Amino acid sequence: SDAQQLEQRLKALMGKPGGLTARQASARAVATSNELKASEADVKSAAADKDQAEVGYLPRVTLTARYTRLSEIDTQSLGTLVATTQPGPVAAGQPLIGVDLSFPQILDQYLLQANVTVPLTDYFLRTNHANRAAGHNLQAAKYRQQVTKRSAALQAQLAYYGWAQSTLAEVVAEQTLEQAQAHYKVAEAARKADTLTRAELMRFDAQVANAELLLERARSGKEINADALRTLLHDPEDEAYSIGEELLTPLPPLKRSKTSELQRRAQRSRPEFKALSESARAISSQRKAVKASTLPRLDAFGNAYYANPHQRVFPQQDKWTASWDAGLQLTYVINDLPTANASARALDAKQAGV
Repeated sequence: SDAQQLEQRLKALMGKPGGLTARQASARAVATSNELKASEADVKSAAADKDQAEVGYLPRVTLTARYTRLSEIDTQSLGTLVATTQPGPVAAGQPLIGVDLSFPQILDQYLLQANVTVPLTDYFLRTNHANRAAGHNLQAAKYRQQVTKRSAALQAQLAYYGWAQSTLAEVVAEQTLEQAQAHYKVAEAARKADTLTRAELMRFDAQVANAELLLERARSGKEINADALRTLLHDPEDEAYSIGEELLTPLPPLKRSKTSELQRRAQRSRPEFKALSESARAISSQRKAVKASTLPRLDAFGNAYYANPHQRVFPQQDKWTASWDAGLQLTYVINDLPTANASARALDAKQAGV
């Protein structure tokens, strides 16, 4: 029968050895997806930001080496002082000695300095929140990468089945045209035998024309779907495909669930929702870090000096001298207040959009 013949022709196009399957199409699309490569770059960038945020926990170490050439000025003198030959009260008749007291000019100044600054308040008010924000951004980037990967695979599968459907639709259209042409020949013979009216013959002719139109549409749809599949798989324009799956195999029954249950499952498992949640948490942590800029900042610092001449040596001497200092510093930048508030409002608007 015509139905059996059509089924045989369709089966002949499916399950081809070396043919393309939906799983292969999705794997090739994922392997060549430019969007997935971009999302992988976003993950690497977020990971670098996370590493940079963790560096904020380390004390800030600064090394300085400086040479300064001073301009020469007039020699400063304290005048002539009178000194005794022996310390203590001056006895009558003890000889006195006049001494010209002045200080040498050392024009070449050298300094080696090591500074360590520990941002005490930043550890709790800024660095911790910035590190959390970077961690949430990294997780959000990973979830977005999963979304991109799944999307590339899904689009490839849809394109594959669309192409396979149009390929089989072309066979159906070809057999439909063959049947219409066969019916027209029978009707034409009946017309010659004067057992069929001309109007009825024209109806059969219209069926042939309609079948030809359907065939052209099927062929056009096949080419369009094949081009779409080649685009997703990044194959050349002359790449030809054959169906590697048995598409007539019955599918397992679909498990029915309530819409509310499907929504809850999607919110728990879909990476899109997880990415949005992580982004919202990142923005919240960023806001806390920004608001910390409105508070005074307490730093502990320590310095080690090795200088020639040393500023603490009086009078100056042309020799290397080591020293150190340590302390606490409380800083409050007034201009940071309006800037931080504006940044916080921008983050609030961004979080509302998420």
